[in-house]
Amino acid sequence: MATEAKKKRLTYRIGFVFGWLSARYRRFEASMLRWTMEKGMPATLASLLSGLVRLSLVGAFLCVAFGVVVTVIGFILCKEILLSSSETEKESGEVIWMDGEQLFPDPYSPENINDPAFHKFD
Repeated sequence: MATEAKKKRLTYRIGFVFGWLSARYRRFEASMLRWTMEKGMPATLASLLSGLVRLSLVGAFLCVAFGVVVTVIGFILCKEILLSSSETEKESGEVIWMDGEQLFPDPYSPENINDPAFHKFD
């Protein structure tokens, strides 16, 4: 189904290249293991070496993938921070500060001394 598409998408091409590289690596690994065993390396050590190389390649791939994800998230966060700060400035030209007198009025001031909202009656 994917091969029938007229224009191949980026993910298809990336998968194709990854599959091609994987096949080339397997052929190279098989010939390298045969060569090392012909030179006298024990089969156990050769298979261990093969596993270590595969593990290091997977680790390198995960490291690159993690770096790409962190970079993309960083760009998205920077974009959102820049957009949200510009929207605040567009809505009001000045920065709004909290007025402590309006938020917490003094109950003992002359305007509020007789206001029942500020006094509890037992």
